[in-house]
Amino acid sequence: MKVKIWIVIKKINIYVFLSTFARSLIEVFIPIILYKYGYKLKDVVFYYLLINIFSLIFAYPFLKIAQKYGYKILAIIGIISFICLQVLINNMFNNILYIVLLALFHALYRRGDWISRRYYTLNVMPKKIYQLHTQLYVL
Repeated sequence: MKVKIWIVIKKINIYVFLSTFARSLIEVFIPIILYKYGYKLKDVVFYYLLINIFSLIFAYPFLKIAQKYGYKILAIIGIISFICLQVLINNMFNNILYIVLLALFHALYRRGDWISRRYYTLNVMPKKIYQLHTQLYVL
């Protein structure tokens, strides 16, 4: 039984690592792309400030949506937002409203992806394994 618990925990940790790594690999190049298209450093900082403000605004409504409709709708919102973000990055032009739109889709993607992954992990993981897993993180 203990071996099976550790295998499940290992698989969940690998899933979280790979999904976080893939997302971060894409996000790390966005400031470089913005700078390449002529945005100044203050615009890039403003972009990240907007992302965090939008993420805070979307946190509570997305949590309520996840509780009411499930995590799958948030995953769909995150995927659609990610596609819109990539289309906007590939068709970029230098405008401050464009940065706001990019930040909006980035925040939607980030918040939808983050909450849906947590809900998915909690739904897939049996309760006993979840308690052991969280105790290991507390240590």
